Amino acid sequence: MCDCKGQGTQAGEAEKRAEATLLAVAGKDSKNERGYISGTIMADERLKLPINEIICGDCLEVMKDWLECLLQPPKTSVVDDMTIICITDPPYGINADKMKMGTGQHDWDVVVGWDEIRPKKAVFDTIRRISTNQVIWGGNYFTDYLPPSINWLIWDKKNPNLSFSEAEMAWVFRGRRVRIYQHYSGMGGKMHPTEKPLSLMVWCIENYSQPNNLILDPFCGSGTTCVAAKKLGRRYIGIDISPEYCEIARQRIKAVETGVPVKEQRQGQMALFE
Repeated sequence: MCDCKGQGTQAGEAEKRAEATLLAVAGKDSKNERGYISGTIMADERLKLPINEIICGDCLEVMKDWLECLLQPPKTSVVDDMTIICITDPPYGINADKMKMGTGQHDWDVVVGWDEIRPKKAVFDTIRRISTNQVIWGGNYFTDYLPPSINWLIWDKKNPNLSFSEAEMAWVFRGRRVRIYQHYSGMGGKMHPTEKPLSLMVWCIENYSQPNNLILDPFCGSGTTCVAAKKLGRRYIGIDISPEYCEIARQRIKAVETGVPVKEQRQGQMALFE
């Protein structure tokens, strides 16, 4: 989070001022080809992004808070810059939490109702304002929010008989036209009903970002994007509204750091109360 709060203004006016300030702070004198700012944020005393953390909260409010910080007059000179790349898998609004996935043998009761409605258009507008590139899984459910793109990514699940769907699609702003990633979908040990394979998220980070980029996942769920970033030595920020899934994501990241699997971490925690 940041050290300051923006004044209570109308959302539209605040966004315009935030955009103008971002352009000024970042040394930009024009918008890019999308009509949005470049996604390069200059960090100083006003803006302390929670690097390598999982934030529990409404992603729109969290991201708006970052923009609001930049409305304040500069206190120091620019000391760093970071380009944000957003790789995320938002809820599609298709009630996936009530469906039987794959073979139909899994019931997901950690959190209910998480896929009842789609995120608001303002979420995607804000994502596109603060990031240079975006890989948005389920982009086919948000074509009314996102501009046309020729850079789609297809995950071929190589599992035509058992899968809920045989492939999934991601909307990509900057890419290499349509790309297909093939990976068998019948993975075990999932902690979220729509959890993507770790290898897929590693591939996304390697192919759609640079080593010095900051990876943002505003719908991080069980944290696969952040785990992939951690394994690659990249900086990341994960956001999720569910305290339960935030804790799972933190445990998975800790497993990368310590080598202690999540299951063993939980057993150790339970032992403390025995």
